[in-house]
Amino acid sequence: MTIHHRLDLLADLAGPILQALRLPFPQNPPASGRIVIPDISEDDSLWPIVAMLLDEYHRAWTAHPGNGYIVAHFGSTEDPLADIAHAKFSDRDRQAAAYLALDATLIGFPQPQNILRFYQATYQTVCSDCRKGAEQIRPLCLSGEPKWGRSRGIFMLNWVDDEFLVKPEMYEKVFRPFGIGSRPLLDYKSQAVLQTVVQIEIPLRADVDVANASYQTCGSCGGRSYDRDARNYAPMPLSAPGPLFKSNQWFNPFYSIVYMTKDLCRAIGESGFRGAYSLPCAAAGSSVSGEQQKG
Repeated sequence: MTIHHRLDLLADLAGPILQALRLPFPQNPPASGRIVIPDISEDDSLWPIVAMLLDEYHRAWTAHPGNGYIVAHFGSTEDPLADIAHAKFSDRDRQAAAYLALDATLIGFPQPQNILRFYQATYQTVCSDCRKGAEQIRPLCLSGEPKWGRSRGIFMLNWVDDEFLVKPEMYEKVFRPFGIGSRPLLDYKSQAVLQTVVQIEIPLRADVDVANASYQTCGSCGGRSYDRDARNYAPMPLSAPGPLFKSNQWFNPFYSIVYMTKDLCRAIGESGFRGAYSLPCAAAGSSVSGEQQKG
Protein backbone atom coordinates (compact mmCIF):
# COMPACT_ATOMS: atom_id res chain seq x y z
CA MET A 1 0.00 0.00 0.00
CA THR A 2 1.20 3.49 -0.85
CA ILE A 3 -0.37 6.84 -0.03
CA HIS A 4 -1.02 9.19 -2.93
CA HIS A 5 -2.02 12.86 -2.87
CA ARG A 6 -3.87 15.16 -5.22
CA LEU A 7 -3.03 18.83 -4.59
CA ASP A 8 -5.35 21.66 -5.65
CA LEU A 9 -3.82 24.98 -4.59
CA LEU A 10 -4.67 28.65 -4.96
CA ALA A 11 -2.06 29.95 -7.35
CA ASP A 12 -1.54 33.33 -5.69
CA LEU A 13 -0.61 31.58 -2.43
CA ALA A 14 1.20 28.52 -3.78
CA GLY A 15 3.17 30.18 -6.59
CA PRO A 16 5.74 31.97 -4.40
CA ILE A 17 6.20 28.86 -2.23
CA LEU A 18 6.74 26.64 -5.28
CA GLN A 19 9.32 29.09 -6.56
CA ALA A 20 11.11 29.32 -3.20
CA LEU A 21 11.29 25.54 -2.85
CA ARG A 22 12.26 25.14 -6.53
CA LEU A 23 9.72 22.41 -7.06
CA PRO A 24 9.29 21.26 -10.69
CA PHE A 25 5.54 21.88 -10.87
CA PRO A 26 3.64 24.48 -12.92
CA GLN A 27 3.89 27.95 -11.43
CA ASN A 28 1.76 29.71 -14.04
CA PRO A 29 -1.86 28.90 -13.20
CA PRO A 30 -4.60 28.20 -15.73
CA ALA A 31 -7.67 30.41 -15.98
CA SER A 32 -9.10 28.72 -12.86
CA GLY A 33 -6.47 30.42 -10.71
CA ARG A 34 -5.52 27.12 -9.10
CA ILE A 35 -2.46 24.91 -9.49
CA VAL A 36 -3.23 21.20 -9.62
CA ILE A 37 -0.70 18.45 -8.92
CA PRO A 38 -2.82 15.41 -9.86
CA ASP A 39 -0.82 12.62 -8.24
CA ILE A 40 2.23 12.32 -6.04
CA SER A 41 3.11 9.39 -3.82
CA GLU A 42 4.61 9.59 -0.35
CA ASP A 43 7.23 7.19 -1.72
CA ASP A 44 8.31 9.83 -4.27
CA SER A 45 11.72 11.40 -3.58
CA LEU A 46 10.05 14.84 -3.83
CA TRP A 47 7.45 14.09 -1.17
CA PRO A 48 9.35 15.57 1.84
CA ILE A 49 9.61 18.88 -0.03
CA VAL A 50 5.96 18.69 -1.14
CA ALA A 51 4.99 18.14 2.50
CA MET A 52 6.88 21.35 3.32
CA LEU A 53 4.96 23.07 0.51
CA LEU A 54 1.67 21.99 2.05
CA ASP A 55 2.65 23.21 5.52
CA GLU A 56 3.69 26.62 4.16
CA TYR A 57 0.60 26.81 1.95
CA HIS A 58 -1.80 26.10 4.84
CA ARG A 59 -0.09 28.78 6.94
CA ALA A 60 -0.47 31.26 4.08
CA TRP A 61 -4.10 30.23 3.58
CA THR A 62 -4.90 30.69 7.29
CA ALA A 63 -3.26 34.14 7.35
CA HIS A 64 -5.03 35.36 4.19
CA PRO A 65 -7.62 38.07 5.03
CA GLY A 66 -10.14 36.46 2.69
CA ASN A 67 -10.28 33.39 4.93
CA GLY A 68 -10.63 35.30 8.20
CA TYR A 69 -14.32 34.50 8.65
CA ILE A 70 -13.81 30.74 8.16
CA VAL A 71 -10.86 30.70 10.56
CA ALA A 72 -12.67 32.75 13.22
CA HIS A 73 -16.03 30.97 13.11
CA PHE A 74 -15.08 27.41 12.24
CA GLY A 75 -11.55 27.13 13.59
CA SER A 76 -10.27 25.95 10.23
CA THR A 77 -6.52 26.29 9.69
CA GLU A 78 -6.28 24.44 6.37
CA ASP A 79 -7.65 24.83 2.87
CA PRO A 80 -10.00 21.80 2.65
CA LEU A 81 -9.47 21.51 -1.12
CA ALA A 82 -5.68 21.59 -1.00
CA ASP A 83 -4.83 17.95 -0.32
CA ILE A 84 -6.89 14.85 -1.03
CA ALA A 85 -5.03 11.70 0.07
CA HIS A 86 -5.89 8.09 -0.73
CA ALA A 87 -4.31 4.66 -0.61
CA LYS A 88 -3.29 2.68 -3.67
CA PHE A 89 -2.99 -1.07 -3.29
CA SER A 90 -0.76 -3.59 -5.03
CA ASP A 91 -1.74 -7.00 -6.38
CA ARG A 92 0.11 -8.47 -3.38
CA ASP A 93 -2.10 -6.44 -1.01
CA ARG A 94 -5.21 -7.79 -2.72
CA GLN A 95 -3.98 -11.40 -2.84
CA ALA A 96 -3.20 -11.33 0.87
CA ALA A 97 -6.67 -10.09 1.85
CA ALA A 98 -9.34 -12.58 2.90
CA TYR A 99 -12.07 -10.11 1.95
CA LEU A 100 -12.22 -7.05 -0.28
CA ALA A 101 -14.59 -4.10 -0.53
CA LEU A 102 -16.24 -3.73 -3.93
CA ASP A 103 -16.27 -0.36 -5.66
CA ALA A 104 -17.07 0.69 -9.23
CA THR A 105 -17.04 3.56 -11.68
CA LEU A 106 -19.54 6.27 -10.68
CA ILE A 107 -21.73 7.33 -13.61
CA GLY A 108 -24.94 9.35 -13.73
CA PHE A 109 -27.89 9.78 -11.41
CA PRO A 110 -30.99 7.75 -10.57
CA GLN A 111 -34.38 9.25 -11.35
CA PRO A 112 -36.05 11.42 -10.27
CA GLN A 113 -32.92 13.57 -10.25
CA ASN A 114 -33.81 15.23 -6.96
CA ILE A 115 -32.17 13.58 -3.99
CA LEU A 116 -35.09 13.94 -1.56
CA ARG A 117 -37.72 12.86 -4.08
CA PHE A 118 -35.52 9.95 -5.14
CA TYR A 119 -35.08 8.64 -1.58
CA GLN A 120 -38.76 9.08 -0.77
CA ALA A 121 -39.82 7.24 -3.93
CA THR A 122 -37.31 4.39 -3.68
CA TYR A 123 -36.60 3.63 -0.02
CA GLN A 124 -38.33 2.96 3.25
CA THR A 125 -36.24 4.21 6.16
CA VAL A 126 -36.27 3.94 9.94
CA CYS A 127 -34.91 7.48 10.30
CA SER A 128 -35.65 10.19 7.73
CA ASP A 129 -32.64 12.26 8.83
CA CYS A 130 -29.78 9.75 8.59
CA ARG A 131 -31.48 7.05 6.45
CA LYS A 132 -30.68 4.41 9.08
CA GLY A 133 -32.27 1.12 8.12
CA ALA A 134 -32.91 2.19 4.53
CA GLU A 135 -34.64 -0.59 2.61
CA GLN A 136 -35.17 -0.40 -1.14
CA ILE A 137 -38.89 -0.96 -1.80
CA ARG A 138 -39.11 0.07 -5.48
CA PRO A 139 -36.87 -0.53 -8.50
CA LEU A 140 -34.20 2.00 -9.33
CA CYS A 141 -35.15 4.17 -12.31
CA LEU A 142 -32.88 5.54 -15.03
CA SER A 143 -33.57 8.07 -17.79
CA GLY A 144 -33.02 5.31 -20.36
CA GLU A 145 -30.76 2.41 -21.26
CA PRO A 146 -27.15 2.98 -20.05
CA LYS A 147 -24.58 4.02 -22.63
CA TRP A 148 -22.12 1.22 -21.99
CA GLY A 149 -18.50 1.95 -22.80
CA ARG A 150 -16.18 -0.57 -24.41
CA SER A 151 -15.91 -3.71 -22.24
CA ARG A 152 -17.43 -1.89 -19.25
CA GLY A 153 -19.91 -4.11 -17.45
CA ILE A 154 -20.54 -2.56 -14.02
CA PHE A 155 -21.08 0.88 -12.52
CA MET A 156 -22.66 2.77 -9.61
CA LEU A 157 -24.98 5.77 -9.51
CA ASN A 158 -24.51 9.01 -7.62
CA TRP A 159 -26.45 8.97 -4.28
CA VAL A 160 -26.42 5.12 -4.33
CA ASP A 161 -22.96 4.14 -3.13
CA ASP A 162 -23.81 0.57 -2.12
CA GLU A 163 -25.67 -0.78 -5.16
CA PHE A 164 -24.16 -2.04 -8.41
CA LEU A 165 -25.64 -2.04 -11.91
CA VAL A 166 -24.29 -4.57 -14.40
CA LYS A 167 -24.80 -5.80 -17.92
CA PRO A 168 -27.02 -8.92 -18.00
CA GLU A 169 -24.12 -10.77 -19.64
CA MET A 170 -21.81 -9.92 -16.74
CA TYR A 171 -24.47 -10.98 -14.26
CA GLU A 172 -24.88 -14.35 -15.96
CA LYS A 173 -21.13 -14.94 -16.26
CA VAL A 174 -19.95 -13.67 -12.88
CA PHE A 175 -22.66 -13.26 -10.26
CA ARG A 176 -25.30 -15.91 -10.98
CA PRO A 177 -22.81 -18.81 -10.53
CA PHE A 178 -22.26 -17.60 -6.95
CA GLY A 179 -26.00 -17.76 -6.22
CA ILE A 180 -26.35 -13.96 -6.28
CA GLY A 181 -29.70 -12.60 -7.46
CA SER A 182 -30.64 -9.62 -9.60
CA ARG A 183 -33.53 -7.20 -9.90
CA PRO A 184 -34.79 -5.12 -12.83
CA LEU A 185 -34.46 -1.39 -13.38
CA LEU A 186 -37.13 0.81 -14.96
CA ASP A 187 -37.22 3.62 -17.47
CA TYR A 188 -38.38 6.60 -15.39
CA LYS A 189 -40.85 8.03 -17.90
CA SER A 190 -42.37 4.88 -19.39
CA GLN A 191 -41.83 2.57 -16.38
CA ALA A 192 -40.77 -0.11 -18.86
CA VAL A 193 -38.19 -2.66 -17.73
CA LEU A 194 -34.73 -1.80 -19.05
CA GLN A 195 -33.17 -4.56 -21.14
CA THR A 196 -29.42 -3.83 -20.98
CA VAL A 197 -28.90 -3.50 -17.24
CA VAL A 198 -29.81 -5.23 -13.98
CA GLN A 199 -29.18 -4.42 -10.32
CA ILE A 200 -27.24 -6.88 -8.20
CA GLU A 201 -29.19 -8.04 -5.15
CA ILE A 202 -27.21 -7.85 -1.88
CA PRO A 203 -29.54 -8.91 0.96
CA LEU A 204 -26.83 -10.39 3.24
CA ARG A 205 -25.25 -8.27 5.98
CA ALA A 206 -22.50 -8.56 8.58
CA ASP A 207 -20.88 -6.48 11.30
CA VAL A 208 -17.48 -4.97 10.52
CA ASP A 209 -14.59 -3.82 12.68
CA VAL A 210 -15.23 -0.15 13.54
CA ALA A 211 -13.46 -0.21 16.91
CA ASN A 212 -10.95 2.35 15.65
CA ALA A 213 -13.21 4.51 13.49
CA SER A 214 -14.47 7.99 14.30
CA TYR A 215 -18.21 8.54 13.93
CA GLN A 216 -21.03 11.05 14.02
CA THR A 217 -24.31 10.54 15.85
CA CYS A 218 -27.73 11.32 14.37
CA GLY A 219 -29.61 13.82 16.52
CA SER A 220 -32.94 12.16 15.71
CA CYS A 221 -32.38 8.43 16.20
CA GLY A 222 -28.94 8.23 17.83
CA GLY A 223 -27.60 6.07 15.01
CA ARG A 224 -23.90 6.21 14.19
CA SER A 225 -22.40 7.07 10.82
CA TYR A 226 -18.74 6.10 10.61
CA ASP A 227 -15.94 7.77 8.67
CA ARG A 228 -13.92 5.90 6.05
CA ASP A 229 -10.19 6.57 6.05
CA ALA A 230 -9.19 6.88 2.40
CA ARG A 231 -5.55 6.44 3.48
CA ASN A 232 -6.11 2.95 4.84
CA TYR A 233 -7.45 -0.53 4.13
CA ALA A 234 -11.19 -1.17 4.18
CA PRO A 235 -12.43 -2.19 7.65
CA MET A 236 -12.54 -5.93 8.18
CA PRO A 237 -15.87 -7.80 8.27
CA LEU A 238 -16.32 -9.87 11.43
CA SER A 239 -18.10 -12.65 9.53
CA ALA A 240 -18.88 -13.59 5.94
CA PRO A 241 -22.50 -14.70 5.36
CA GLY A 242 -21.93 -15.20 1.64
CA PRO A 243 -19.79 -14.25 -1.36
CA LEU A 244 -21.27 -10.71 -1.49
CA PHE A 245 -22.67 -8.80 1.48
CA LYS A 246 -23.07 -5.36 3.06
CA SER A 247 -21.88 -3.94 6.34
CA ASN A 248 -24.47 -3.52 9.08
CA GLN A 249 -22.68 -0.30 9.98
CA TRP A 250 -23.49 2.91 8.15
CA PHE A 251 -20.68 5.03 6.65
CA ASN A 252 -20.58 8.64 5.53
CA PRO A 253 -22.32 9.74 3.42
CA PHE A 254 -25.23 7.35 4.07
CA TYR A 255 -24.07 4.03 2.65
CA SER A 256 -22.96 0.54 3.60
CA ILE A 257 -19.67 -0.99 2.49
CA VAL A 258 -20.15 -3.90 0.07
CA TYR A 259 -17.77 -6.82 0.61
CA MET A 260 -16.84 -9.79 -1.54
CA THR A 261 -14.82 -12.93 -1.05
CA LYS A 262 -11.51 -13.53 -2.76
CA ASP A 263 -13.15 -16.02 -5.15
CA LEU A 264 -15.77 -13.53 -6.35
CA CYS A 265 -13.11 -10.84 -6.73
CA ARG A 266 -11.08 -13.21 -8.90
CA ALA A 267 -14.14 -14.04 -11.03
CA ILE A 268 -14.82 -10.33 -11.62
CA GLY A 269 -11.19 -9.73 -12.59
CA GLU A 270 -11.10 -12.67 -14.99
CA SER A 271 -14.47 -11.91 -16.60
CA GLY A 272 -13.16 -9.42 -19.15
CA PHE A 273 -15.67 -6.79 -17.99
CA ARG A 274 -14.33 -3.51 -16.67
CA GLY A 275 -15.53 -0.88 -14.21
CA ALA A 276 -15.09 -2.71 -10.88
CA TYR A 277 -12.44 -1.92 -8.26
CA SER A 278 -11.40 -3.77 -5.11
CA LEU A 279 -10.08 -2.43 -1.82
CA PRO A 280 -8.43 -5.05 0.42
CA CYS A 281 -9.45 -5.32 4.06
CA ALA A 282 -7.16 -4.88 7.01
CA ALA A 283 -6.94 -7.39 9.83
CA ALA A 284 -9.31 -6.66 12.73
CA GLY A 285 -7.97 -4.18 15.26
CA SER A 286 -5.05 -3.04 13.10
CA SER A 287 -5.76 0.70 13.33
CA VAL A 288 -4.10 2.92 15.87
CA SER A 289 -6.76 4.56 17.98
CA GLY A 290 -10.03 3.66 19.66
CA GLU A 291 -13.56 4.40 18.51
CA GLN A 292 -14.31 8.05 19.06
CA GLN A 293 -17.25 10.37 18.55
CA LYS A 294 -16.63 13.46 16.47
CA GLY A 295 -17.62 16.77 17.98
